[in-house]
This record gives sequence, structure tokens and C-alpha cells, in this order.
Amino acid sequence: RKHQLLTFASAISFRALVALVPLTLLSLAVLGGVGLTSVWTKSLAPRIQDKVTKPVYEGIDTSVLKILHGDKGALIAFAALLLVWHMTAAVVTVMEALNRMHDVDDKRRWRRKLGVALALAFVVTVCVVAALLVVSAAPKVGGGLVHFVLGVGRWLVAAIILGVAVGALVRYAPAEHPRPRWASGGSVGIIVAWLVMTLLFK
Repeated sequence: RKHQLLTFASAISFRALVALVPLTLLSLAVLGGVGLTSVWTKSLAPRIQDKVTKPVYEGIDTSVLKILHGDKGALIAFAALLLVWHMTAAVVTVMEALNRMHDVDDKRRWRRKLGVALALAFVVTVCVVAALLVVSAAPKVGGGLVHFVLGVGRWLVAAIILGVAVGALVRYAPAEHPRPRWASGGSVGIIVAWLVMTLLFK
């Protein structure tokens, strides 16, 4: 109650949830742009097809294919700007929450604070997209032993990538940087929780 952590957690969750929309659009547009449409057709689509009704799946599949094969320049620009807006807002909320946790008065100038928020938003976005690509695309690469190694090792690689994002937030978002040991411990805790929840709801 003292630090209003539940309020901050709700605000961060809301921003992250809203940011998923432009992130999804941007990810699909990038996949189509680099010729990795098979990530959708061979990896993501079959999983969704088993969990929704046929009409719902056909609607989703048609929309995604239009994004993958359509004009992606304007979509990438629009989705990127929208994503930057929401991710920056989420990072600013994280900054405020961590400052409250450390009982720190943030005296950074607004330009510096905005610059840090933008940089962290970029790092987090890149890491999340990279982790999703690794988890989605790795099982479809190679065969035999290579396929097995990539299928199992993708979770470790994704955890490391997300650890970079969480570590950057915990280390650089507060006005006063926490000790490396504390930051590393917090990052590990968050990543372990993410892995457990992912495996439970897989």
C-alpha cells in the first residue's frame, strides 16, 4: 500500500496489453517483409486452429495473410509509432514504480527521463520480438538432432533475451541504479516466473 504497487502493476499490465496490438501487427508485417510467412502457416496458425472454431480461425487466417502478403511499408511505420507510444508509457510507469520502491525522488530532467524511457522501450520491444521469433521459428529449423536441440534450447535462449530486457529495466529505469546483485536477482525472479507461467498455459 505504501508504494501503491498494485496500482502501478495494473497500469503497467494495461499498457503492455494495449501494446500487444501494434506489436502483433509489426511482427506480422516484419515476418512478411523478410519472407518468413512460414512462421505463421507452419508454426503459429496450426496452434491457433486447434483452439478456436473454424469460422474464427478462417477470419484470423485471412487477416494475417493479408498483412503478410500486402503492402507493409505504411503498416510497419504506423504500428512502430503506436508501439513506441505505448511502450514508452509503460516504461515511464515502471520507472515511477521502481523509484517508489527505492524511495527515490526522481530529479532527472524531463529530456533525460524521456531519452531513457525511449531507449528502454526500444530494448524491451526488440527483446520481446526476438524471444517470440526464437520460440516460434526454432522448432521449424533443421531436422533430427538439430531440430531437437533447437526445440529444447529455444526456451533457454528466449529466457536469456527476456532477461536482458528485464535487467535493463531494473538497472536503468530507476533514478538511482540499484546494486548489480539486487538487479540480477530481480531479473532472474521475473524470468523464472515467466517460464513457469508459459509452461503452465502452453
